[in-house]
Amino acid sequence: HALVNLDNPLIATRITLSQYHGVKTYSLVNPQADFFVKKYVFSPEGLKFVLIYQDKEYSYVSSLFGTSNLYNLTAAISMALMMKVPEKIISQQVGQITPSPHRLELKKINQATLIDNAFSSNEDGFTSLISDLSKLPGKKVLITPGIVELGLRTVEVHQRIGGLASKVFDKFILVGKSIRTLSLEQGIKKTVSFIPNSTNLWPLIEELSQDYDWILIENDLPDNF
Repeated sequence: HALVNLDNPLIATRITLSQYHGVKTYSLVNPQADFFVKKYVFSPEGLKFVLIYQDKEYSYVSSLFGTSNLYNLTAAISMALMMKVPEKIISQQVGQITPSPHRLELKKINQATLIDNAFSSNEDGFTSLISDLSKLPGKKVLITPGIVELGLRTVEVHQRIGGLASKVFDKFILVGKSIRTLSLEQGIKKTVSFIPNSTNLWPLIEELSQDYDWILIENDLPDNF
């Protein structure tokens, strides 16, 4: 059995070639896919979504958050359905999956939902998360030192992400003064706050959680957080 992501542009341009005949596809945007996520909703509890396969609808609830996790779940469920795993077992297993520590981990603090994505960050994941949060109500805070290892693209990428973030977040806390955070500031074009490091972040988060609904920590927190 072969299964591929139809939302990947490289795959989408090749899937019609004869050698890929019979390969199954999944998608969040293209109803022509064999497995199509008809609708999905993110919330402080995680994720609810409906998958269509062979004209039948399957509903799932998960404590995972974010489009990146939704793609992973969709791929796993699609393969399980192809392998004829009973639907009840699939649904139970999806409901039992918990996020890995500091990887899009949801934590409730006072009135706020903290999205702890401190383990690592990359351009696509950061951009996707900003898009996910843009669809959700409430006041939002971004805490980040930026993304490392972008080389010559560091300034360009951070300015672009700053521009996207400026439309979604209400407060910006940048960790350290670096080419990454200064480029973010240029893209955000609003008032930002700088903190020297993430060592004393917990009291700050406690304070922010009284006034904000969502707090995103993107990259670079010590594990003892």
